[in-house]
Amino acid sequence: MKSKVNNYNLGPLELEIMECVWDRGDSTVLEIHECLGKKREIAYTTVMTVMMRLWQKGFLKRIKDGKNYIYSYKRTKDQAIKNTVSQTLEAVIEKFGIQAVAYFSEEVEKYEKRL
Repeated sequence: MKSKVNNYNLGPLELEIMECVWDRGDSTVLEIHECLGKKREIAYTTVMTVMMRLWQKGFLKRIKDGKNYIYSYKRTKDQAIKNTVSQTLEAVIEKFGIQAVAYFSEEVEKYEKRL
């Protein structure tokens, strides 16, 4: 089954898994399970299921290596951030109109002043 890239925002566990993949590069489910295990207790099967879903959503690519899959990221972290910002902005404009961009810009300026 070939995966296709869809536009989804990442949930908390998906993001944790992606952080491990971005940090490690090519990884098996076991390696990502070990990466996550440093921070929390989580079942191997949960990691496997979420990684399969990330592949189906188009965030990961995978190749078969014996009995295992080796996963790698399809989008860099910067690409994923840019995509999320773009989708969020598009949704806000669709719901509230272009005036929302002006408000967004004002909030960004306030945030920058705090830095």
